[in-house]
Amino acid sequence: YLFDNEWLSNGDSGRPLGHVPAGRYQHLAVAGNGSVLLSGDEGLAIAKDGATRPIAKTEPLRNARLWWLDDAWFAAGAGQLVRVDLDGRFTPLQEMEITGLSRRGHELIVGTRHGYLGIDARSGEELLPLQSRVPVPEITSVHAAPEGLWFGTARGAFFQRPSENLAA
Repeated sequence: YLFDNEWLSNGDSGRPLGHVPAGRYQHLAVAGNGSVLLSGDEGLAIAKDGATRPIAKTEPLRNARLWWLDDAWFAAGAGQLVRVDLDGRFTPLQEMEITGLSRRGHELIVGTRHGYLGIDARSGEELLPLQSRVPVPEITSVHAAPEGLWFGTARGAFFQRPSENLAA
């Protein structure tokens, strides 16, 4: 739980696990490795082993969506998707409204309100152009499974095998 100046965990009986400057961050996500990504009016910060380090050169991301995918943090908000490595390196990847994200090897599958696309997880280079000819283009969540891709929408879910990817 994120409070004004600290966060707590049910796993540690409500004991404070970290402290942050009051009022700077409104969202947090915790990875299995114990790292924490915070977002808010002050931008992004990463916390690990009791130390909180603001990430330089980040815009305020008050309503960011946060993901830990394999080896890095990803944050989407204010029309941008960024990668934050554990050492604090910050890489802007795409400028668009992101609604869902999943990782498939070195590729990020990015859900949008107009379909989905694939980008390189390190550089942001487009690997699969926007796929808009799908059953419901307004995607709300993405899951990459070994046999294909699952997409959640406000109207249900659909599945696409790799051979079913259609050009827009």
